[in-house]
Amino acid sequence: MQVPSASRDGSLVRVLPDLTVAHLETWVLTHQSLKRVPRIQAVMRSLASQLADYSRTGTR
Repeated sequence: MQVPSASRDGSLVRVLPDLTVAHLETWVLTHQSLKRVPRIQAVMRSLASQLADYSRTGTR
């Protein structure tokens, strides 16, 4: 996920292009007292969906 993000910035240069970057997990979470609030649920669903799409395609 780091490489696609960084590649959108033309001022960055990949120093070690042959180095495999470790996969980092991303957790989307909220405080337990907020998990049933509709607007928080909507944000969480949207974030999870967009992050899943991004991790598959490398684009927004």
